Amino acid sequence: MTASSRVSLTLHEIVNRLGGELFGPPDLVVVQVATLDAAGPTDISFLASSHYRPQLERTQAGAVILSREDHSATDRPRIVSDQPYLYFARVSALLNPFAGARAGVHPSAVVHPSAIVAACALIYPCAEIGEGAVIGERAVIGAGS
Repeated sequence: MTASSRVSLTLHEIVNRLGGELFGPPDLVVVQVATLDAAGPTDISFLASSHYRPQLERTQAGAVILSREDHSATDRPRIVSDQPYLYFARVSALLNPFAGARAGVHPSAVVHPSAIVAACALIYPCAEIGEGAVIGERAVIGAGS
């Protein structure tokens, strides 16, 4: 593994990269992801289940990710997504990119001969790349995937 280097993004930049529908100021900057309970004004959080609505009401998050069904559950800046949990994971990856990872395929990884792996992709130990797979530029395939 390599260390990560954090970045900050505006809500507009996030939606531009990942899609979704933005409600709130596009220039709002977030620097990290957090749970609803732990989030502060520079964090983005998400509501995965209506069970956690009380936490949504109390959160100090700068922005939240919600499902279409919950889009009006708060007036906070928010991004509406069909899959808020997956969207949150993708935002986490954007805000915490791998830094200094060297491209290449680990010797213990198994890559099918028909697979196409970009030269700048990173394939970690024991990963398996199947027949016909296409691994794009700067993709990272985790250990054992």
